[in-house]
Amino acid sequence: SWSRIVGAAKVQAAGGLKGDSLKRPPRGYDPEHRHVEDLKRKSFYVMAEAPARRALKPGFVGEVAEAFRAAAPLNRFITTALDLPF
Repeated sequence: SWSRIVGAAKVQAAGGLKGDSLKRPPRGYDPEHRHVEDLKRKSFYVMAEAPARRALKPGFVGEVAEAFRAAAPLNRFITTALDLPF
């Protein structure tokens, strides 16, 4: 479910769900909806930041691969909702 995906520990460790947002919920949506902040989003992404020097350390490629694996459920959810292949 959406709550499980965006609330996952690995997503939260990366700073949570990000993206540009509308100031108000889209017309027709309850401003008290439990996912109103996500309904206001115009884009969805997760992003982990690291200093450039970290890229030179052993294991960095593995860290990046793990970050992509952590984001996969979100990407799968969105592409499925849009009827696109994942």
